[in-house]
Amino acid sequence: MSSFSVGLHGSLQRVQHPLLGGGLLLAVMLTILVALIERRLGPGAADRTLTGITFGLALPLAALGVVTRTCRTLRLDQAFSELARHGADRRWLALGQTVAGAAIGAAIGTLLGVVSVLAARRMHDPALLRDIWATAAIGALAGAVYACWFVAASSWGKRGTGRIVFLVLDWTLGSSSSALAVVFPRGHVLNLLGASPPLGLAAGASTALLVGLTFLVLALAISRIPR
Repeated sequence: MSSFSVGLHGSLQRVQHPLLGGGLLLAVMLTILVALIERRLGPGAADRTLTGITFGLALPLAALGVVTRTCRTLRLDQAFSELARHGADRRWLALGQTVAGAAIGAAIGTLLGVVSVLAARRMHDPALLRDIWATAAIGALAGAVYACWFVAASSWGKRGTGRIVFLVLDWTLGSSSSALAVVFPRGHVLNLLGASPPLGLAAGASTALLVGLTFLVLALAISRIPR
């Protein structure tokens, strides 16, 4: 079995943990509760829910939990150190780990986005199916991107504490109106959801930048790993 496959399957096994499952269930319940409350407050409930609890809080925390489990709360290059000592390539292990995290993050983003729209809109709303489709696509992209950024951030710090630093910076700078928001996923995800765009970027430009920056930070992180 290749190092990539080992990293992929090993990561998928590590995320099968009761705490992670319980945390995801709690996130789903909270997003539904907030969406129902927002619906009672009037028009725009779905937008407020998605830009607030769903993709602003629940999804980043869920992606952090997934990557922390795949890394075993360690730095990226130490996540599969026992296999690396037996000849496995650390970089391919990390790449397999990244793909696993991105796939799970995309699934979580899709789930959270869809349940948020269903709870925030009434079933007879003519825009329901269109919004579900659009939100599912954005959720999948956002979930995969956040997982990749947390993997990249895990290459910094004694025990991958860069994950927490990134989370704080994304929350604070990513949601600002400054040019720094362009560097972080949060600003682009909010733009795709219809919020104020960073530097007035169009949705297509935000998507391209988001994907490009994600590949860049991942490439830099994996290149730092010794073989």
